[in-house]
Amino acid sequence: MTGNENSAASPLPEGSTIGLVGGGQLGMFFTQAAQRLGYRVCCFCNHEEEPAAKFADVVVCGAFSDRQAIEELVSNCDVVTYEFESIPPETLAMIAARTRLMPSLEVVQTTQDRALEKTFLREHRIPTSEFRVVKSLAGLSESLQQLNGAAVLKTARDGYDGKGQWKLRGDETPEQLGSIWNEVSDRKCTLERLVDLQKEVSMIVAGDQHGNIKTIGPMCNQHVNHILDTTWVDHSCEDSIGTRTRELSIEIARHFGLVGTFCVEFFINTEGEVLVNEIAPRPHNSGHLTIDAFSLSQFDLQALAVSGHEITEPIELEPAVMVNLLGDLWLQQEPAFEAAADELDCEIFLHLYGKKAARAGRKMGHATIVAESLDAAIEHAKRYRQLLHHRAAANHNS
Repeated sequence: MTGNENSAASPLPEGSTIGLVGGGQLGMFFTQAAQRLGYRVCCFCNHEEEPAAKFADVVVCGAFSDRQAIEELVSNCDVVTYEFESIPPETLAMIAARTRLMPSLEVVQTTQDRALEKTFLREHRIPTSEFRVVKSLAGLSESLQQLNGAAVLKTARDGYDGKGQWKLRGDETPEQLGSIWNEVSDRKCTLERLVDLQKEVSMIVAGDQHGNIKTIGPMCNQHVNHILDTTWVDHSCEDSIGTRTRELSIEIARHFGLVGTFCVEFFINTEGEVLVNEIAPRPHNSGHLTIDAFSLSQFDLQALAVSGHEITEPIELEPAVMVNLLGDLWLQQEPAFEAAADELDCEIFLHLYGKKAARAGRKMGHATIVAESLDAAIEHAKRYRQLLHHRAAANHNS
């Protein structure tokens, strides 16, 4: 087994400081979870107004390549974790050389580069869509011919929510491919065979320093414009799919020696085949409903794991659906959350991230809808979304 070189140890004493790289909402929820365990959090981010920085005990502001800021972070902390993966490799190496980084340097270096990630999956015989690594226009043309059909070109780094992706039919002219490659700007990419998709699911996975691995899911994920829209625990999954996604997630975690929380995202094709799409090496948007509907959230598991505690089984307490709240709702005025909730006969947990500037597609918050059954929660979530958009449209037209 490869991965984190740290052996099992006693938990960090209360009052110890955990370092956090990144200041977004994932870091905010982690910070709150760590503080509930009695730990301090030192947040390394660009601006002190970021969501996690508002709750952290210590804030180090600077560019993620700022060596002085990195030194300040590691000198303040007993262990360091992170809430996003687009961190300069040099920064990660500096942190890992000075203190414990969890999940390990291998995890984040592999998963922040899609070419390395897909190659890791293939080398470990973990099913994923057929792909080629592409580094030039000539390589793109040759790889497209080899795949012989529709494919998706994806930048190896910094692609998310549909960014850095180009769908190809497979019969593009040299001129069309040249135009696409100009947009790529000579970045390394993967060219992946297009999957005939039945559904997308994800599995939240946590591992501790004692060898325990726990999973939550599979989560059924519905996207709009490539951004996660709604998610719930997918009890409708065939037993074989639920079992397979869980087995593959645990296998990946064991290969990495996972300490912390990460998310494995899957494609289920129309033949029922389970394919790993990608690995997010930190908590994930699809796991947000665990905050309100589980005995332990994905952030509780992350905080327990990196601080040296043994993790226990997270238990689903009640059916729930998570609804993402994007900046589109804020473009005219503050959304009417209270009025929408008053029209529904269910419990709604509203989480706003405190971001100052709203823009289309930006994740500003989420709501978790809890009901007596999953079907009821799904219907309430649809109605909640309709009410928010209807009131936003009415305010815009008034």
